[in-house]
Amino acid sequence: MANGHGLDEVFEPGKREDVITDIHRFTNTYPKVRVIVTSRVIGYKPQRLRDAEFRHVMLQDLDSKQIKTFIEHWHELTFTDQADKVRKRERLQKAINTSSPIRQLAQNPLLLTMMAILNRNQELPRDRSELYNQSSRLLLHRWDVERALLEDNRLDPKTIDYQDKQQMLGKVADFMQGNQAGLAGNLISAEDLERIIFEELKLREVTNPRAVAKVMINQLRTRNFILCFMGADYYAFVHRTFLEYFCAWEFVRKFEKTQKIDLEQLQTQVFGQHWRDESWHEVLRLIVGMIDSRKAGEIIEYLIAQYGESNRFGNLFLAADFLSEVRNRYEIKSTDTTLLNRVKDLINYDQNSWRGDKSS
Repeated sequence: MANGHGLDEVFEPGKREDVITDIHRFTNTYPKVRVIVTSRVIGYKPQRLRDAEFRHVMLQDLDSKQIKTFIEHWHELTFTDQADKVRKRERLQKAINTSSPIRQLAQNPLLLTMMAILNRNQELPRDRSELYNQSSRLLLHRWDVERALLEDNRLDPKTIDYQDKQQMLGKVADFMQGNQAGLAGNLISAEDLERIIFEELKLREVTNPRAVAKVMINQLRTRNFILCFMGADYYAFVHRTFLEYFCAWEFVRKFEKTQKIDLEQLQTQVFGQHWRDESWHEVLRLIVGMIDSRKAGEIIEYLIAQYGESNRFGNLFLAADFLSEVRNRYEIKSTDTTLLNRVKDLINYDQNSWRGDKSS
């Protein structure tokens, strides 16, 4: 039995229960037929299918062998020119083999496909923020709001371009990081999502913004773009990477474009509050890589100055990590030197601590 939809796409709980009953009845009637039921995790209740003796498995990320197979098959199907196929395939595989961040992203089939598409016409960007930016542009291009408005008939088609969508997603990510689950989660209710889109459309003086927001969200329900419907009236970014990227992008926009936050606020309210929280580390790395190098240096100096003993001096290791993200590291040589001296002090601190433990 084949079906193109997941169980979570039956929106009404009562109807979903009826579908589970029908599946159970079908398997009793045809016990030799293999049945696979798919669902996103949110809103899924496993017990009834478990009682019907279904085995439950969770899809995992691609491993290195699967990534290699995917790349070979994708290029085989995409290219007609043999030499071009081999060259582009090897270039993508090399980028994955030599870059840990790119390799991590390649474990997700969607992001691996994004990289393969980008790699057709260019070398992959060296920094992650630009790779995320270009990947998000590919996905946002597919979110064709104008076509959806044309199909609706009741509404005048309004051009909502890449920058409009980008700013909406920045606001969505900003809301999600400030929500109860924070950046550890990747979830927003349909009500909150519709409100954010409505407010952004209203700012752009779109006619009938509430109706347009509903059309946009309805389009997200039926297709996976950069946001996807998770079932149970919740939405998420198709991959956590995009939540982190757009969260960082929104902070940078507030800092550089609108001046809603200054450097001191970026240091204390963003880095100061969150450097101990591992779920924020990627966002903080991306911010450092996206802003002016000298400003990034000041943030790293601020982090070096934090009291880190109770956190096993994690502030210094994080500062070293951030330093590798700075676009023009030669512009902040003094920061480089400061961090090096603090690490030397840390080595002496560890040696003294070890001697103290030995003698006691």
